[in-house]
Amino acid sequence: MLTRIGLGHVRELLIDPDLLRKLWALAAASATEISGFGEAHEVGGIIHIQKPFHVPEQEGSMVETKIGQEQLAPLITEYVKSGRSLQNLRFWFHTHGSMPAFFSATDEDTIRDLSSTMPLFVAGVFNRRGDTMWRVVWHDVHTEWEYEIEGGLLSTMELAVAKSEFEKKVKRGWWDKTKHKTGFR
Repeated sequence: MLTRIGLGHVRELLIDPDLLRKLWALAAASATEISGFGEAHEVGGIIHIQKPFHVPEQEGSMVETKIGQEQLAPLITEYVKSGRSLQNLRFWFHTHGSMPAFFSATDEDTIRDLSSTMPLFVAGVFNRRGDTMWRVVWHDVHTEWEYEIEGGLLSTMELAVAKSEFEKKVKRGWWDKTKHKTGFR
């Protein structure tokens, strides 16, 4: 059963509930921000986000993540070798730790850059409490909403698996406040 997230008059988003919980677990178990990518497909006017999702190696701090081209190369190579289209990587997610789920100024820049060549793009922000903020960019129309993840508290096992993935993929970096744009105005 897929979790339905209503988008009002624009579209409907369906996401695998196991994937939703895994993304929440990453937010809850991570000592820094973490981000990654997944596939989003439009079928009959309904947007589907399903596995697989990808967490490349990256540098994370309390307020940002950095993923360079060299970290994305293995993911791109995997897609090319398997014959899958890179155009399906239209879902970007990241975490905000204990902060509210919102799109910061840096997030706005990332969404603009990532969505600029795609007719469909989905962004999601997750925090430790299970609050999320979503944005769908569909032919330059932006629809945004909040969603609280359902299904009860995360299990010890879900958190342990997420913490292990975090520790394998994220190198802790330092935040340079002179180079960072905040979403707080």
